[in-house]
Amino acid sequence: FLALSDVAARALTGEPPDREGYRKNPGMRDYYMFFVDSYAARALAVACDLTGRERYWDACRIWSDRMLRHQERMIPRGAYYMNYHRKPGESQGEWFVADCGSIAMGVLATAARSKDKALRQRYLDSVRAYLRLVVDNFVSDSGGVTDGYFNKWDKEWWCSSALFAA
Repeated sequence: FLALSDVAARALTGEPPDREGYRKNPGMRDYYMFFVDSYAARALAVACDLTGRERYWDACRIWSDRMLRHQERMIPRGAYYMNYHRKPGESQGEWFVADCGSIAMGVLATAARSKDKALRQRYLDSVRAYLRLVVDNFVSDSGGVTDGYFNKWDKEWWCSSALFAA
């Protein structure tokens, strides 16, 4: 676990390549998605808990700060940028509750471990803005959650409901 955490910490502290960068590097995954990194961020938060190693905390903070920088420019307010489809500043295009729910959990894991009260509050405010966006726009009367701005389906979806609830 810690050997994988070391790899993840290195990966999350570097700037993510754009799609073109992946096409030039055979063997790399075709698409760099921030929600995938959220799983690593949450694991690194646990690695930090277990070991106290600052490099794990630093990776969580760097990744979360990147998510917040993008979120500040997203339309609608509170949305996280997934690094695909709707980009910061764009008001059209697909955007998914489920994938952003994973990002929110990564930011929340970072917030929970922040010793700096102002930084913790900043991360919590980010997650609250995402929650407010979803509650106000994508939760149905029955409590199920749609997947945001998805052009193929506008009904409740188990994955959005599960990840948002988490």
